[in-house]
Amino acid sequence: MSTIETLQNETAAQLQRWTVDPDRSTVEFEVRHAWGLSAVTGRFRQFGGWYVVRSGRASLELAVDPASVDTGNGMRDKHLRSGDFFDADEHPWIRFTSTDIVDEGRGKLHVGGILSVAGAQVPVGLVATKRQFADELEIEATGLVDQTDFGISSRPLWSIRRPTRVHVRTRLTPSEGLFE
Repeated sequence: MSTIETLQNETAAQLQRWTVDPDRSTVEFEVRHAWGLSAVTGRFRQFGGWYVVRSGRASLELAVDPASVDTGNGMRDKHLRSGDFFDADEHPWIRFTSTDIVDEGRGKLHVGGILSVAGAQVPVGLVATKRQFADELEIEATGLVDQTDFGISSRPLWSIRRPTRVHVRTRLTPSEGLFE
């Protein structure tokens, strides 16, 4: 075996890649409204992402199409897509990019990263779990996001309460040939 082939094999062994399977994954949120008396839950129908471990260091990214928001109420969804909230026409992606993933053992992770929504970028911390099923992974993460950090308010009556609870469950499948 040549030196180049040996290096390529060593690099491949140090690099593990997975891609989000959107058919077996969910990106959901819950926010209190009506002055905290009830909750609105919703999900995003279109998203994608990946998880990579290179030389023992993990990173992940999740990109969500804000135009795919679905709360079960068409008028509300249209308003959420507008400039009052996600501004989906001007900012076609909500993106979370990890900056630090700490493996706390027993499948527990702390994931720090940057959440980009409607043109604003805010540091966010998520509590996550990672489970392996044969060659697939499942990463489930939850966190609280203060929507006012993104310039999203509940005008005019402040009927939407902070923070928004975010819940992401991703099933990831092995990827070959990506991220090189």
